[in-house]
Amino acid sequence: MFYPKGDKSRKPVPGSIEHIILEPNGKVTFTIRQQLPVLPGFVDPYTEWLNFPACVYSTSLSPQLEDVDPEWITSHYARWAFNKTHAVLLNLSRVRVSSANVIISTKCSCHVTCDTLN
Repeated sequence: MFYPKGDKSRKPVPGSIEHIILEPNGKVTFTIRQQLPVLPGFVDPYTEWLNFPACVYSTSLSPQLEDVDPEWITSHYARWAFNKTHAVLLNLSRVRVSSANVIISTKCSCHVTCDTLN
């Protein structure tokens, strides 16, 4: 999961790292292909499971490579292609902060990400 073009005002999107580039000055850059969304009209069965941050995407990746700074990457995700055209993606990011008997759990809203990936 990463912020396209480093824009942290958007939700992170899933993508696959294709290259890791190490420049002579020590700078690291990843080239990533975004996971494409499902076609409009597809009903994602995971939207009903709010505590399970999974959603359905196309099995296809964008033809465009994007240069990504390591600081733009937020987490890993698991991907399972359940047929030739659809894959379930599960965001593996979980942040838990515990303070004085109060536990706050923040989970990525993959369902929002599914709707906003263009």
